[in-house]
Amino acid sequence: MTAVRTPPARRLPAPVAALEQQPELMDAACRDADPELFFPDLGANARQKRTAVPSAKEICYACPAQTACLVLSLTRGELEGIWGGRTPRERRTLMRDTVALRRDVRHRIDALERGIRVPLRANDFLAVVHELTLRGWDTERLAHATGVGPDTVVRARARASLAAAVRDAMEPRNRSEPAAA
Repeated sequence: MTAVRTPPARRLPAPVAALEQQPELMDAACRDADPELFFPDLGANARQKRTAVPSAKEICYACPAQTACLVLSLTRGELEGIWGGRTPRERRTLMRDTVALRRDVRHRIDALERGIRVPLRANDFLAVVHELTLRGWDTERLAHATGVGPDTVVRARARASLAAAVRDAMEPRNRSEPAAA
């Protein structure tokens, strides 16, 4: 007797499935895309996955709803698929980065600003780089103060910048605050 295999249910691309709840996703570039690009079949071979993921990311990077989609996936804890141009592994890293930016690193910042070299734990590095970047430190100064190479600072700045944007988009704003002039 031969088992009959039924095809898996066709899923909509990530943001399209959530359109009713998220009006900011109405212009999602994935509306007419093949869902398999965003949810590569778990049984697919490595070659199929290697081609699907970059194709999905390319659509996401050109999408006006990319940030909203990414934030939606992070707030909902999506474990599968490409959302906002990020794989599940990349989204987990991004969530760790947003948490890292919340670390209290004031004492380390104060010491570095006074020219005192302090050991930085890996957990604090991203927050320190982000805060000192906001205070106007350039790449070379940050690299020298933290004892890492300039390329490490550049990568940390990029990660921190994305994490800060996502953190800010995820945290509700106090609507009673006056608008900045």
